[in-house]
Order: sequence, then structure tokens, then C-alpha cells
Amino acid sequence: MKKEIKEKLLDEYEVSLPKNIMDSLPEELNFDNIGNIDLNEAERIANDDLFFLSESDLIEELKDFDLLPVEDDTPEIENVEIKE
Repeated sequence: MKKEIKEKLLDEYEVSLPKNIMDSLPEELNFDNIGNIDLNEAERIANDDLFFLSESDLIEELKDFDLLPVEDDTPEIENVEIKE
């Protein structure tokens, strides 16, 4: 019974965005492609601690690891055009 109620609530829940935000979104953005969002997981991610490293800090930390080169079997992509 709880699962049915939860699914019904999820189907009926709607989020309205302010017009200025909607106007700033790309026209080709389709919210249907996003799918369901697990709000518990979103909250957990939002509450995760972030830390920032400088390049020298990162290099110093990597010295503690035994890094081995790996072969990259991915074909190289040439003539890539980046659209902005």
C-alpha cells in the first residue's frame, strides 16, 4: 500500500520554475529526458563535503601512490568541433 501511495505522489508532483529561469534554459532541453530524481540521494550529494587541492597539493598526494601506465585502446578523435 505504501509503495502505491509513494508512486502516486511521485506521478502527481510538479515543480514550477520561475519565468526568468525557464527563459535562460536552452530550447532543446527536455525535462522528460532527465527522468526521476531520487531526492534522498540528491540531498546526500548536496551535503557531501567538498575540498579543493592546488596542482602542487595533488602532485604531492599522487607521489604516495604506485601509479602504473595503462594502455588506452580508445581511438583518437580528430577534427572535433566544439559548439558554444
